[in-house]
Amino acid sequence: MLKSTFGRTLAALVMLLALAGTTSLMAQTRAKIGVGGGGTLALGDFGDAFKTGWHGQVMAVFDLPAFPVDIRVDGQYGEHKDDITGDVKTKLITGMVGAQVPLGPPGSPAKPYLTAGVGVTNIDVSVGSVSASTTEFAIGGGGGVTFSLGSVSLFIEARFMNAFTDGGSTTFIPITGGILFGGK
Repeated sequence: MLKSTFGRTLAALVMLLALAGTTSLMAQTRAKIGVGGGGTLALGDFGDAFKTGWHGQVMAVFDLPAFPVDIRVDGQYGEHKDDITGDVKTKLITGMVGAQVPLGPPGSPAKPYLTAGVGVTNIDVSVGSVSASTTEFAIGGGGGVTFSLGSVSLFIEARFMNAFTDGGSTTFIPITGGILFGGK
């Protein structure tokens, strides 16, 4: 009984200390929330069959103190039509988590960055009322630049995205412009 009580007390103490450390870290973390959109270039076999499309994006970037890399979470929704008739539509819904590496001198209003992440892409192909859908592992990487305007920043970026499908891959390059709120 004493051993069990001691173990529970120790576990509770460890969890309390971990929570206190996490709370302290989160209090120092600056988050930027953003929205954007733009054109999406279809590449490879996907590009052979589909036109350049459009996409919208939501994102959050967490600037962790004492770390040179920020954490980034983003989601995209986009659509493409086929090259021949325009009757076949592909919807791409992508969610990613990864890193964003700020480059350039601190305090500069224009800040370039590199980004890379992993996640999933849902690919839905439809012709009229008939559709087929699959969700696949995806990777992405690219770069961009933010332009600071106080607590708001404008950004433009391009990323190479690859969703690994059966027997191949769906590759595309979203070129995104948007606005970030928060941070400094």
